[in-house]
Amino acid sequence: MVPILPDAAVSVNFKYKILKLNMITIELREVQMKQVSFEYIAMFQIIRSVQKFCSSGLCIFYIASAFCTGLVLFRTFYTGNAYFAFLLWNLFLAWLPYVFARKFSVEENHLKRMLLGFAWLLFFPNAPYIITDFVHLRNDQNLLFWFDLVMLFSFSLTGLVLGLASLRRIHERLSEKLSFVRSWVLVSGLIFLSGFGIYLGRELRFNSWDVVTAPVELAEKIYLTTITAPGEAVAFTTIFSSLIFFSYVAFLVLRRRSSIQ
Repeated sequence: MVPILPDAAVSVNFKYKILKLNMITIELREVQMKQVSFEYIAMFQIIRSVQKFCSSGLCIFYIASAFCTGLVLFRTFYTGNAYFAFLLWNLFLAWLPYVFARKFSVEENHLKRMLLGFAWLLFFPNAPYIITDFVHLRNDQNLLFWFDLVMLFSFSLTGLVLGLASLRRIHERLSEKLSFVRSWVLVSGLIFLSGFGIYLGRELRFNSWDVVTAPVELAEKIYLTTITAPGEAVAFTTIFSSLIFFSYVAFLVLRRRSSIQ
């Protein structure tokens, strides 16, 4: 055997360390690539989730509701007066028919669907009801007046669109069972009932749940109204049901055009 010289041994040892270092570098690069791939995959999943969330229609409602809430909170902290805090409760009530309508549109159980439809009908007037909150606007003709005007308009528009979106879901489900004409006749009747519901809430000061909690008192009030002031009730109901109907038609037209484009 030929003995290995010390210099040769050092050279071999050095080459071995270089080779080992290269292997470690390759392994580190593989780990980094895996981490980068994982980061890209996570980012892609987040982007897809955001796109799915925005395409569901809930995104605009959440943003609008957050904007409305921010306006009330800003006004409360700025003035030290929580006078318009009731708008938050009204906005919450405006959300309920939309929630019921979403569940109604996918529910297959007949009994549950009937209950969801009844709950939607009770709470649907709360969505356009926020329009009547303009009665709380104080005509002081100052900067706060204009702020309140924008705030009330924002709440009214958000509530109205939430109601129209919920009505569309109900209408689509009804169209699966009924003809075009019959479904529109039924929807028109529901809109007229909602107009009367707004009258019960604004003028007679009843709530949606009073149908269950105080049915006798509610029936008495409705009966007295038909005797003492039927014209006012009919006029009020017609005004707001007409507003809801034509807003709903415009909502459908705009939605169809946007989907075509």
